[in-house]
Amino acid sequence: MIWFKKKRLSLGTVISNMEESAEQFLRPKRFNWKMFLTVSLLAVLVLFLIFFIPALISGGLIASHAFKIAKNGQNLAAVAGENDWRQAKDDLGKIKNDLQGIGYDLNFAVPISLVPPFNKPVKTMRQMIDATVDLISSYDEALTVVIAANQGLSQEDLAAGLSSANYRKNILKAIGDNQDKIFRIQQDINDSKTKLENIPTNDLSGIFQSQIVFLNDILTQAVANTDTALPIMANLPRIMGYQKERNYLLLFQNNMEMRPTGGFIGSYGLVKIKDGEIKSVFTDDVYNLDRLSEGKMKVLAPEPMLKYNNQKYWYLRDANWSPDWPASAKQILWFFNAERKNAGLPVQKLDGIIAITPEFIANLIGVVGDLEARGVVFNEKNFAMELEQFVEFDYVSHGLKETERKSIIGTLTGMIIQKAYDLPAKDKLKLWLAFKENIDQKNILVYLVDLESQEYFDQKNWSGQVKRFEGDYIMVVDSNLAALKTDSIMKKSLAYRLRVDDKGDLIATLTLTYGHQSKVIPGLISRYRDYVRVYVPEGTWFLRASLTDVNGTKNLEILKDLAIGNELGKRYGATFFTVEPGKATALSLEYRLPESIKKQYQDGVYKLLVQKQPGTIRHNFGIDLGFGKYISAYHADSLPSTNKGKNLGWQTDLSADREFQIKF
Repeated sequence: MIWFKKKRLSLGTVISNMEESAEQFLRPKRFNWKMFLTVSLLAVLVLFLIFFIPALISGGLIASHAFKIAKNGQNLAAVAGENDWRQAKDDLGKIKNDLQGIGYDLNFAVPISLVPPFNKPVKTMRQMIDATVDLISSYDEALTVVIAANQGLSQEDLAAGLSSANYRKNILKAIGDNQDKIFRIQQDINDSKTKLENIPTNDLSGIFQSQIVFLNDILTQAVANTDTALPIMANLPRIMGYQKERNYLLLFQNNMEMRPTGGFIGSYGLVKIKDGEIKSVFTDDVYNLDRLSEGKMKVLAPEPMLKYNNQKYWYLRDANWSPDWPASAKQILWFFNAERKNAGLPVQKLDGIIAITPEFIANLIGVVGDLEARGVVFNEKNFAMELEQFVEFDYVSHGLKETERKSIIGTLTGMIIQKAYDLPAKDKLKLWLAFKENIDQKNILVYLVDLESQEYFDQKNWSGQVKRFEGDYIMVVDSNLAALKTDSIMKKSLAYRLRVDDKGDLIATLTLTYGHQSKVIPGLISRYRDYVRVYVPEGTWFLRASLTDVNGTKNLEILKDLAIGNELGKRYGATFFTVEPGKATALSLEYRLPESIKKQYQDGVYKLLVQKQPGTIRHNFGIDLGFGKYISAYHADSLPSTNKGKNLGWQTDLSADREFQIKF
């Protein structure tokens, strides 16, 4: 992310400049053309000698280094795809040397770099080069760990890659033996990240703006990818069962039927891992476990579930009621253990829970290739709907009982795992990028019983926490209650508007629009029935609320129609509504932000964090911020759509969490 600074001239300065210009224009002069031409020619010659010749020399040297960087970059990609890490390390060193050479060659351009509009871009490029050199040094250190993992392996093991048990074991051992080095690499990556974030791009509106912003985006993305990989890498030996078997509960959250942490828990699985190898995978319909506790376990369901879902008791399938994944994961563990006991099954020690949505599986299929099971071909685009069709309707024609209808999930899981092991080395990066994208979009959630590993993932925003945040905050949490798989056709958008009233209070209006894009499909699509919770900063005061549909606008009575509560360090407003097929409904909330945020604003800062509900797909998000004083700078992951004095606005989406910072 980049800090962008806004400047303005005071009215007095503008008037003074105009008066001075008018006086100079009206003052009579005798013009000496000979002297003018002589001085002009000398000035051009001096400029050419002092500014442009060094710039041309510098430009030629820089172009030469850039050509070498491009060539070595291509070589690096090729040898990495062949697992030739020693050559990759050598190519990386060459790229680093050429980058340092560009930094040195910029010294030749010192005269011209002092003159606008070249000075700021040159300064920015220097800082980017420094940050990139540090980043490459970190990657170079990481490659030493990878090279150590390959030592002592046969050519057969190296060729087999992750398909080889020896290869996997060696990787885990090398990581375990180099924990201190990995920690230092992480520190260096964080330093590079800080350098990139602190690059001054004030008034970056002139020459090379688009190129510099583009380069900054690339470097920021590289840091982000590494920042995700290293926590996983450091904890990989423990997670992947190096020298000790690990057991994980796998949850399939169906986001076609939204629930707080990503979707309805329709199926679950048990995965055993030892030395990086998945020893076994068992999957089952969650109802097969839940029904064995009926009449034995009488835990009352959350009140909205009882009221709007006609469900009196609580079971594993609904245990993800808290939008905070660690809180839901603990609840899930309790139900899992209690229901196994009620079923007469032995105690199953678990090392963690992994929850995934259909989007993640579909993205994996996009990398490993199409899958065929029970005569159905599953690809990246049709996976969710074809699976739903099979487990809800077509299983009967395949001779399966209702209790066996989701056994196909286990079959598909095993196929994906095997095909991932067998991927060519050059395609392993695609697998990681799919994994990384789904981490960012919260289609994968992980809870680890090992507190040290879990804390590390909490810090990296990989655990689905409802974050503690010192500033303005929004999280919209939808729960589909008895609306079948209707979330698959819902189009949702959020619009946030902030204004300062005549008392200096910050007044927010949040409008949520839900569009039903289908007709009724029996057994699959119905009217939409949603229990929505809107989380805002603790201390917020709700002023008014309304629902608008085809019948007009209905004002909601606070505390009656709109429930108010506090949890997870937030204030929330909650209500239930329906959306008819082919229609739309809008929920609007108006509220006053707490004194703590008002004080931040008065002290010259406004901050906003908008958290994405896990499992949701790119909701449209518009933001309109209007203040009582001029904005001096802003910090966001994209450029604003509106940028006027006291106003800033963005049109973006909620494919991931969004954070904004404003300075006055």
